[in-house]
Amino acid sequence: MRIRPLLRTAAVLTILVAALSASAVQAQVTTGSVSGSVSDPSGRPVPGATVVASDGARASARTVVSDEMGHYRFADLPPALYDVSAAAQGFERVERRQVPVTVDSHLRLDFNLPVAGVVEAVNVTAPLVAIEPQAADVGTVIDQRRIQSLPLNKRDFLQWRCSRRE
Repeated sequence: MRIRPLLRTAAVLTILVAALSASAVQAQVTTGSVSGSVSDPSGRPVPGATVVASDGARASARTVVSDEMGHYRFADLPPALYDVSAAAQGFERVERRQVPVTVDSHLRLDFNLPVAGVVEAVNVTAPLVAIEPQAADVGTVIDQRRIQSLPLNKRDFLQWRCSRRE
């Protein structure tokens, strides 16, 4: 008769130890998180902004999109140094480099995106110049009109050489 209360106590203790050890195992965290908000220069939230966290050492990247309040969150990031960037249409891309994520860290990283400037494209069109890849010589044709307009009196090259020394 005395064995039953001992068995009952042992069973309760076993269940209690099992429950406590299971919660201790769940409490072991091996990752961190980064969260924050994306806003414009006036402080208003930017919904739909693309936020990217890239780890160059592992060659991996994770992407999230900010919600209607401009908030974003990266959960369960392995410990590493991350480059985190935020971009949205009509705004310039902003990047924070070497953001350290450690075990059980919860970083807040807010982005304030400046308005993008006007982008202009200039198209240049010019006639193509024929290039001969087989020959390395350079040459051009001088026409009669250019020869006549040279600043030489009587076309005497010695006179031109003497006038250059002065």
